[in-house]
Amino acid sequence: RAGADPRDTTGIAAPVDDYEGDLEAGVSGLTIAGPENYYFDGIGPEIGKALDEVLATYEALGASIRRVTLPHHDVIGGLSNIVGNSESCTLHAEWQEKCPELYSPLVRARMMAGYGFTAVEYLKAQHLRSAIAADVAKAAFEDADGLCAPLLRFPVPTLAETDVSDGPKLHEVLGSIR
Repeated sequence: RAGADPRDTTGIAAPVDDYEGDLEAGVSGLTIAGPENYYFDGIGPEIGKALDEVLATYEALGASIRRVTLPHHDVIGGLSNIVGNSESCTLHAEWQEKCPELYSPLVRARMMAGYGFTAVEYLKAQHLRSAIAADVAKAAFEDADGLCAPLLRFPVPTLAETDVSDGPKLHEVLGSIR
């Protein structure tokens, strides 16, 4: 369900569009952007094939596909780590102290990395965030109604594959999730 969550102190109570209202209209006449860069760098063949099939299906249903180059991906990952890790270690600090055993080593490692960033780095990342988001949104949506891109470049790993404890594969698994 879309809309404001009264328990989320970071949310805003803004009107929400009727997202389901036009579902029956289909995709005919829409333009779907497909990124040419970043998302497909090092992509697994089965993921690339699935995305090609999705885009072909959209096209067969009457949508036009527009290839786009999205800017700033050379810095987005690093800035995202600064903001995300800093905020997660801050928001989870009390629970980390009271019950650290409830966090897997992988999750704990991602959050704890936030303590390594300075306030200056965090504020700089926050400052750059809106300009970068505006540039990416313009490149993606200036001439398109939607964006089709993979969330991961590889099949979703099983829990067993990511349960690396504090072992030698911890940094490899962390590095694969960009």
